[in-house]
Amino acid sequence: MENCRIEGFEFPQWLRTQEEVQDLSLANTSIVGSFPTWLQPQFYLDLSMNQLSGPLPSSIGDDIPASLQVLLISDNLINGSIPNSICRINSLIVLDLSKNMLHGQIPHCGADSLAFVFIDLSSNKLSGTIPASICNLPRLGLFHVNNNSLSGMLPLALRNCTQLASLALGENRLSGVIPTWIGENYLYLEILSLRENTFTGSIPPSLCRLSRLRILDIGGNQLMGKIPLCFNNLSGMTVTDSPGGYSFGNEKLVQVMKGQYLEYTTILRFLVTHGSLK
Repeated sequence: MENCRIEGFEFPQWLRTQEEVQDLSLANTSIVGSFPTWLQPQFYLDLSMNQLSGPLPSSIGDDIPASLQVLLISDNLINGSIPNSICRINSLIVLDLSKNMLHGQIPHCGADSLAFVFIDLSSNKLSGTIPASICNLPRLGLFHVNNNSLSGMLPLALRNCTQLASLALGENRLSGVIPTWIGENYLYLEILSLRENTFTGSIPPSLCRLSRLRILDIGGNQLMGKIPLCFNNLSGMTVTDSPGGYSFGNEKLVQVMKGQYLEYTTILRFLVTHGSLK
């Protein structure tokens, strides 16, 4: 039903009587109202690009079927904080809450959330620090929290997220130096965005070990020193097919070109930006 304009802009009442729905997409259907906990698809739920408003129910993790694997609620008007109970959807692989008005801190998800592979919380109003518990998720491959108000240094525990292929932390208030362990531990990393923060120090040459890296954006910080010559050896920027097991074809990435913010919905293959070096 996605991309269809629903009459009355409300959730169709006949959906309440449907049993054993496995996958449901109501994306871009102009629906308004609050998040409906009575929707019970077993595996896939997409409510993105609508006008849902109000907070997510505090019991969302208990109301939604434990078998749900994909939950997409991006590009709505959802406010309030992210309920801790969302961590209890223990089959959830993909969570996209980007482009809303969520505030507060990122929940500390533990052993109940081991299935997570993709988490996109970008373009909200989240604050606080990046929780060290994020790397209790051994399969995490994509972690996007760019365009929020997160602060502090990158937690040391983040080095344990060794399966990451895309890490977007740009447009926050993160500080400290760019850790050397990013280049030492992230063997599968293809996208790294740290732009528009307050990182200081020099660019660690260890980033040159990221042989699969395709996009590197560290502009808009307070970095100094020289750009490592070994950047010429980043072979991942000269190939066209993804060498890893993840696909980011539908992921969005914001880049700045000559002062203009551009949003891409496909992955650029050859882009490296180094701006704001002293």
